[in-house]
Amino acid sequence: MASCSSRHLLIAVACLLASSGYSAMKSERSDDPEPLQTLVMTQAHTIQQLQAKLAAMETKFENELTALRNAQAQKTSHLEARLTKQETKVAFNVRLDSSSVGREFTGTETLLFDAVDLNLGNGYDKHTGIFTAPVAGVYEFTFKITHTPPGALHVELVKNGGEVAEAEGSGDDPKYPDRASSTVVLQLKVGDKVWVRRMEGDSTHIQGAFRTSFAGILVTPDHP
Repeated sequence: MASCSSRHLLIAVACLLASSGYSAMKSERSDDPEPLQTLVMTQAHTIQQLQAKLAAMETKFENELTALRNAQAQKTSHLEARLTKQETKVAFNVRLDSSSVGREFTGTETLLFDAVDLNLGNGYDKHTGIFTAPVAGVYEFTFKITHTPPGALHVELVKNGGEVAEAEGSGDDPKYPDRASSTVVLQLKVGDKVWVRRMEGDSTHIQGAFRTSFAGILVTPDHP
């Protein structure tokens, strides 16, 4: 666009100079070539100066346009990186409601951690007790169970229905709650599901009030 405009301007200037030169030539004698040669040389020099100025203007315009495009591209790249980083923040920390001092769980049952302290990425559903991975990558999960003796309690961490970690506690003195915990690192795909469920054991009373919890965090996201 700049080159086209420059050529149009140059043509206009050349026409103007030619017109003025023609008028000047009319006033000179046809048998006197010196004034004509001087005029042509002067006009040629003027055209060269105009060409140099136009070239400098074109170069400046192109440099400014390139700088503007680079700045816009850099701004867009930073914004995309920020959005991507925000999307890969996944972490949750949930527990049995602190208002409950204990609950009865029987059989093979998913534990519903209904007190949600943190849920970045909205992967945990307190209505089902299940965490669904919103981002593919390496995750770390930790769960802690506290139950009231006597008896034993076996709780496991489940990925897509299969056991991947377990914690088992047993005790005889009902004055002292028995605790068990476990931590595991898993590779998850988008949509993989992880939850905690009660399995074996004759103890059914699981305590709340920060004593039973489930947490997970995305350690390293997968990159496409």
